[in-house]
Amino acid sequence: MGNIDLDVVKNAPSWSEGIRRYQEQKREHPAGGETRKPQYITKFLMSRQEAMVNPITQKFNDDQTEQVVKRMEETSIAKTLNRAWDTQLFREQHFDIVTQAAKRGHIHEKVYKQILKPPSLVTATHTDYNIISGKGFHEHHWAPLDRRPPRPASPQKKQQFLTALNRPREYDILTNQYTKNHEERAKWEMDRNREEIVQKYWETRNFDAVTCSFYDKDKEAAFQEHMKDKHLNQGSSAINKLPPTLAASESLMYDICTGVVRDPVRLQQIIDADNSILHARAGKIEKEKSLRVSHALSCSCFLTSVCACRKNRFRKTNCF
Repeated sequence: MGNIDLDVVKNAPSWSEGIRRYQEQKREHPAGGETRKPQYITKFLMSRQEAMVNPITQKFNDDQTEQVVKRMEETSIAKTLNRAWDTQLFREQHFDIVTQAAKRGHIHEKVYKQILKPPSLVTATHTDYNIISGKGFHEHHWAPLDRRPPRPASPQKKQQFLTALNRPREYDILTNQYTKNHEERAKWEMDRNREEIVQKYWETRNFDAVTCSFYDKDKEAAFQEHMKDKHLNQGSSAINKLPPTLAASESLMYDICTGVVRDPVRLQQIIDADNSILHARAGKIEKEKSLRVSHALSCSCFLTSVCACRKNRFRKTNCF
C-alpha cells in the first residue's frame, strides 16, 4: 500500500471529498496502477491444459512445444544411457552371461581381464545346469572346456507307477475276451450272474396269492404234509387252547366214574412227571437221613473221647 495521509479527511474542503480521497489512497498500488485480481483456476482451464498432450500419440498438440521437448530429450538421452551403462559395468559382470561375450562400452571403458576361479568354486552351486539357458554345465559354463564340471550320470530309470489310467487292461474290447484265462473267467461270471438272478427271483416270488400256493414245489409239499399232521392232531391241539387249569385237570384224561382213559398220552406224561418228583424227593430224604446218621456218629465219638480224657486226668491226680 502507498503512504496514507491520515489527515486527508481533515484537510479536505468537505467530508465527502475527504472520504473519496481516502478511498483512492487505499486503492493505490505501491508500484503504480491498480492491484490485479488473483487468477481463478477453473475446470475449463485445467481441461485445456490436459488437452495439450495427445494421450494416443504421446505428443504435444502445439508443434513448437513438441519440438522443444524433443530437442531436450535428444540432448539428454545420450548422457542418460552412458550413465546407465557405466553403472551396469560397475555393478555387474563385464561379459554377457548368456553369450559369454565381453561387453563393449564407450571409449572410457576399462578393459576387463577374466580371472579363472579355483576348481573348488567351479561347481559351487546347488544345481547341475545353467539356470539361464537350462543347459548342463558341460555345454554352457563360464569356465574353459577342460575345467568345466563333468556331465552328470543319467539317473536310473524308475519303474513306471501304475495308476487307473496307465494300468494294462484285463479285457480286450476289440476281441471281447479276457487277456488271460478267458474261458474260466467267463464261466465264473455266468454262474455268478445266474445266482444273482435266481436270488432276486426268489426274493419277490415266495407265495402266489392267486393259486394260494408256494412257488417252490418242495416247500408246498412240506406245507401240505404239515397241514395233514395238524388235522390229525386237531383234537389234542384243541385242549391246549383251553385255560391252563382246565387243560391240566385229570377229568379230561380219564372218566372218574368208569375209569376209561380218554387221553393216554397226556395221562402218561402227568404220571411220569409225578414219578420224577417223587424220585427227587426220595433221594433228598435219603440224603438227609445219611447226614443225620453221620452227625450222630461224629457226636458219639466226640463224647467218648471227652470222657476218656477226663478219666485220665482223674487217675493222675489220685496218684499224686
